[in-house]
This record gives sequence, C-alpha cells and structure tokens, in this order.
Amino acid sequence: MSNFNTNQKMLAFAFLADVALGEEMLLGAAKSNHKRIKEALKATSFVKAMGNWELVYGPAIQVRSLAARNSTVIFKNNNMNTSDPSLVIGVAGTNFVSKFDWFTEDFDVTSLASWQEVMESLGSTATFANAGAISYGAHTALLNTWNTKSQQTLIDRKTPIQWLKKNLPNNMSAGDTVAITGHSLGGAISPVLAQALKDYQEAWNTNGISLNIAAYLFAGHTPGDTVYRDYVQSSLSKIESTVNLYDVVPHAWSLCPTSSPVCLEKIRSLYESVMPEIVNKEDAIVSTMCDWAIDKSKKATLDGSTASVNYSRWTNEIKLEGDLEKANPQVVEKLLSGLRFLKTVSHVKASLAVICDTNDENQIDNCLEYFSCFMVIMGGQHVAQYRIKVFKDDAFSNDLKAIFDLSKEFDELYGGIVLSKLFSLLANWKKAVTQNKGSR
Repeated sequence: MSNFNTNQKMLAFAFLADVALGEEMLLGAAKSNHKRIKEALKATSFVKAMGNWELVYGPAIQVRSLAARNSTVIFKNNNMNTSDPSLVIGVAGTNFVSKFDWFTEDFDVTSLASWQEVMESLGSTATFANAGAISYGAHTALLNTWNTKSQQTLIDRKTPIQWLKKNLPNNMSAGDTVAITGHSLGGAISPVLAQALKDYQEAWNTNGISLNIAAYLFAGHTPGDTVYRDYVQSSLSKIESTVNLYDVVPHAWSLCPTSSPVCLEKIRSLYESVMPEIVNKEDAIVSTMCDWAIDKSKKATLDGSTASVNYSRWTNEIKLEGDLEKANPQVVEKLLSGLRFLKTVSHVKASLAVICDTNDENQIDNCLEYFSCFMVIMGGQHVAQYRIKVFKDDAFSNDLKAIFDLSKEFDELYGGIVLSKLFSLLANWKKAVTQNKGSR
C-alpha cells in the first residue's frame, strides 16, 4: 500500500529520470546511474510513498560534448490492485551543463514542424490531418529520446521503443496504461512522446494490445500550437499538466493575452515583490531576456510558411502557487562571484556592455546582481517548490534531494558553460533590434 496519489508518483518518476542532471558523462556513468535509481526505489521513504516499483529499462542517456541529455527510464508497477499505470516512462529535463539542451531543445522555437513531418521522421507512413505542429526543439528532443539506446550493457542495447516492442507482451494486458512523465524539458517532451506512441503503435505495440496512453507533465514549456494542443487533448486517454504559477519555464512560449494565466509577458514581473529595487536599469539582463523570448514566440512560423503560429498552453492545468521569498543572499553571492569571474573574459564583458547599455563596471555588476537574484528565485520555483507543493512529505522530499541533489544545477552555472553563450545571444539580438530601429 502506498501513500502517494498518481500525480505525486509521476513527479517522483520525472525527478528520477533526471538522474544525470548537472553531470558530465564519463565511462561507466550510465551503469552508476542505473544503480542509484534502483537503490532509490528500495529506500524506506520511497517504498512507503510509492509502493513496489521496478526499474526495467535505462537510463538511456544521449551524450554530446560529454554532457548528458535526453535521459529516459522505464518503471514497472509491481503493486497489486492499483489504478496506477502499469508502465511509466520517465523523460529527463534540461541538463544545465548542456548547451544543446538549452539552445536547441529548449530555445529552438521560431520554426515549427507539422505533426505529419514529425511522424514521418519516426518512420510512420500514416496521414495526420489537422494535427498541428511542434517546435523544432521539441521535434529534436523527441527524435533523440526515441532513438537513444540504453548503455547498461555492451550487448543487447536497445532504444526505449525497441525495449517496448520486445517486452510489452510480458508486461501489459488489454486495458492497462502506459504513462509518460517528465519535469521541465521533460514536461515538454512527455506529451509529445505520448502522442507519438499513440499514433505509431506498429513500431512498438506489434501485438495490438488495447492500451491507454497518458501523459503527466510538470513545469514544461509549451511544445506546440493550438491545433496540436487540441489534437493531443482529444487523443490521449489522459493528459495532466501541473504548473507553478511562479515558475518561469511554463510561461514559455505562449503569448498574452491568453485564457491561461501562464504566458511570456508575465515573466518580467513574476518576482517583482521580492526583487531588489530598480534604480538605474539594474534589470537590463532580465528585461532583455524577456524581450528576446517574446520576440522569438512572435516570429514563430510553420516550416515553409510565412503564416504566424500561436503556441498554446494545455487547458485545465493543475495550478500551484509556490512560496515566493527573497533570494538566499549566500546563494546569490556564490552565483554572482562566478559571474564576476566570467565577466573577465573579453567577449563576455563585451556582451554584457551591450545588454546593460554601459561600460561602467559598477553598473554591469549591479545588472549581474539583479540577474543573480532572479535566477536563484527562478531555480527554487522551478524545482524545490514542486517538491514541496506536490509531495507534501518532508522525509520523501529530503531523501530524493539527498540522492539526486536536484538543486545542484546552480553549481554548474557558476562556470559559465551556458551563460556565456546566453549573454552573447542576447547581445547580438539587442544589437540587431537597435539596428533595425535605426534603419526605419
């Protein structure tokens, strides 16, 4: 008997898929992470909250420039007399040391691929009319998840699709549910993967078992347009999206005004009540980042077309309100210290001068301090507050945090692996906008 409801369990599995978060992948890392997940499932707090579950596949971790990305795991439900899914596929979120995760899978949203094109890329020959479109980033993430093989052994390496094809008959019966879950980037990929599994069952459900396919997504950005959203919501047996209204990530990429309170233009003022006072454009980095994101969404078009496309949030989402507090000064100082060091790199310094519209060292430092406060608050709302508000179990939350250290992503930001590229991107965008205004 378990204490958690299905939504709580799905978030736990989403976090377990993040086993490689913040890691650089070296030889043997996948095997080590497999062991960590299995040990977590046996922990007393886990068994009490979750019941009896087994890791049957993965993690399948794709590696690019030594950074882990697109980790996928599969869990089997060994509990008797339960309404929970029989199999759960967990898809990892953004790895904060992976520039590919950030700038391709998360941020490549200006062009969208039709669902027809997406399914053809997986090998389907079916026709999908009025199924909408998803971002190039989401399409890329789906392909990587679909095709990455588990690295547990040198022999019998399989993609998740190949594993399902071989093992489904022994693990599923008619009427059972396969659930796909993920947090952050995983929250964007999970409904896309769920729909792909639904639409291309000949690739994995070759016995034609009548199954329910569900998606449980947490803190995910919006992967597709309005037509795609409606198509998925009418097709899957269940889609349940959980968002924290103070979390920046779900606010992308839907534009305001919208029927949802979660949209891009609201990011700028999300933390206004707990941020330092703005005296002299100290918010320049945050403001530029918001303007850049809005501009990307406004320019979104279907591949091969000039017609604009509107990203749309899922309807009837579970909306949480995180506890909004000022940023921890020690964490801010740690991040700020790393950013000051990063600023000594000539091209980073030049980028910051453009973004902050000044060469004054003190003013740039003030911009970096404001940005650090924003990032620290954002990180807490994006990870810790889901743990607090969904689990409502301190023992379980603390054990999960201890095993996987889900807050360690900020440790990786200090080195500037991602932020130097972000600053360069924002500076180039701002210069282009300024030049365009000047030419009018």
